[in-house]
Amino acid sequence: MGDRHKPRSPLAWQGTLGEMDAHGTRLAQTCNGPSCRTFTTLDVSEMIAQHGREWLLWDRASVCQICGSDGHYMASPGPATPFRPLSTGLAGDVKRARFLAGFKFTKRDVTRIRVFAERVETAWPPPPLTDLDVAYAVTARLDLGHPLPGPFGHLGRWSDRELLWRDFNFAERGLWERKPRGPRSL
Repeated sequence: MGDRHKPRSPLAWQGTLGEMDAHGTRLAQTCNGPSCRTFTTLDVSEMIAQHGREWLLWDRASVCQICGSDGHYMASPGPATPFRPLSTGLAGDVKRARFLAGFKFTKRDVTRIRVFAERVETAWPPPPLTDLDVAYAVTARLDLGHPLPGPFGHLGRWSDRELLWRDFNFAERGLWERKPRGPRSL
């Protein structure tokens, strides 16, 4: 049993999309719009095809397919069981923190990515930043729930932008290794 005064980690049926699929979790999306309030059931296997088995829906905003308002995801372990909102997922926070720590972005990188993302105005990502202090290409797009383009993976969100990343190819890695990086002294 958990202590009601301390947050608990989510049960497996509320974890990643892969765990939801394995446990037969029912998934839904709700609209937070003042006049819409649509409740739409979703297919977990379609979500896996779109985002991958390791995708977490905890604390992730969704977009209503009817009115375009923000919404959120909900899950249920099976029929005749109420749906619960997927918010404040501690397991997701831990996985997310480990994932982001693996990139080893410098403070300078984070600032540059943030400024870059704030300038993005389209759903199609612009050419990526390839001159960061780490050997990854990072780009951003307006977060409209579209599938990820080509070799890009989901890095996170900034404001209403989705941040995307990919590994360097052979030629990009060679250029990156020869280029000076970091603050320059005068």
